[in-house]
Amino acid sequence: EMRVYQQKAFELKSANDVLSSELERVQEELQTMQVEHEQQLEDLSKDRETQWKTVTEQMESKVKAVREMSENEKVEHEQLLEELNKEKFQLEEEHRCVVAALEEESGKLQAVID
Repeated sequence: EMRVYQQKAFELKSANDVLSSELERVQEELQTMQVEHEQQLEDLSKDRETQWKTVTEQMESKVKAVREMSENEKVEHEQLLEELNKEKFQLEEEHRCVVAALEEESGKLQAVID
């Protein structure tokens, strides 16, 4: 009976050792997987930050380009308005000269008629 007990104890100890070894291997595997997942998460986070930075820079660049284009159009419109005002002034001056010449001619003709 003692031998059977010793045999059973030996079998249980062997089985326990195998299970302990298997448990240790599984725990190491889980730890390795956890480290890999943390690294993947970190990589994804960096990728997201990089993409966000790239998109933000592109948006800022486009906004800057639109602002510059708007400013250039504003300057062009101001220059065009200035040119139109000069042309208007010249036309008004020419109109005054023509009216003055016609009034002078009309006065001369009126003098001839009288």
